[in-house]
Amino acid sequence: MPRFFSSRICLCAVFFLAAAVLYGVCAQYYAPIFFTNNNGPFFGSDTIELADTMRRVAGYGDLRRHPLFSVVTAPIVDMFQAILGSTENVAIILTIAFCGGTVVASAWWVLSRALSSYTLAACLTGLYALMFSNVVFFSIPETYVVSCCAIVLCFGAFLNLLDKSSLWVPAIFGALIGIAALCNPPLLSLALVPGVYWLSVGPLVHTIARSAILAVSAAVVSGTYYWIFYSVIFPHDAAGFQGDWIALNSMTSVQYLYEGNHHLFVLINFFVASVITPCEMMRPVLRPADLAGFTTNIVTVSAVALYAAILLVSLVSLIRHRDRLLVPICIWFACLATFHVYFNPNEALLYSPVASHIPDPSFG
Repeated sequence: MPRFFSSRICLCAVFFLAAAVLYGVCAQYYAPIFFTNNNGPFFGSDTIELADTMRRVAGYGDLRRHPLFSVVTAPIVDMFQAILGSTENVAIILTIAFCGGTVVASAWWVLSRALSSYTLAACLTGLYALMFSNVVFFSIPETYVVSCCAIVLCFGAFLNLLDKSSLWVPAIFGALIGIAALCNPPLLSLALVPGVYWLSVGPLVHTIARSAILAVSAAVVSGTYYWIFYSVIFPHDAAGFQGDWIALNSMTSVQYLYEGNHHLFVLINFFVASVITPCEMMRPVLRPADLAGFTTNIVTVSAVALYAAILLVSLVSLIRHRDRLLVPICIWFACLATFHVYFNPNEALLYSPVASHIPDPSFG
């Protein structure tokens, strides 16, 4: 059989189509919300503004922190309009479905390379596609679908290149992490994964040299992009950075780090509510009483038990085999979770698609 029709490629296409249909149907259902914003913010997501930035490449508002979102999605919207002759709103829904399908297909590609069993890789990919936060945030105009694609690409590069000794490797990692940071600035923390790994397997001087190359590469990629975008293409939007900085500062507090309830809330959203929602009508801010929803019926109890078993088996397997990425990924996640305790913990569910890579593709 020709290599093009290998089972891996065929399953990648199946996952792409299945996920695209799922997220497209959900997007059609959510459309009245993110095209008109009649029901207010969607778990804190600025959906109506982000939908507008998909119509044409832009650099205002949230895009100053996520400048790649519009650059990636707007041309796809134009493509669907040109090829299908669809309306702009239909093209946006198709683009949302396309991007969500791409993330799931990419997760399958990485997992199928990392695992010896296609069956296990397929099960983990299916779990990833059906996580509650992914079904929601991959079905609306939201920057995290592009961010998640960048994370999957970084994980794929880590799995394939970490053991290479070439100095091009940290440069490649830096470029990919710089691109991920253009999707979502906290993703600069991905540099911890190769950095901690290099520290565990080689001399300190080599780790410092590789980390320096990685940092320079990431700074050059992201810095050059920002300079071109806001000095050449959209210079009038650069004036908004000061206002953005003030707004972001209003959502942060060192005090949050000293309050255990915020740490617990972020972990519950990242590890539990992002996978299986405890409420029939989910709210952005969960209350302790909401967690009782996990015990309301046998289906929910079984789903929670199955998910807990998957996490436990994955952790035990990783520890038993002393997986090379276990410690680096755990350190990265600890830093990411701590950052989101410091930054706007009340909207942790909105940020949970980034963390959903922890209990699934990365543990896989």
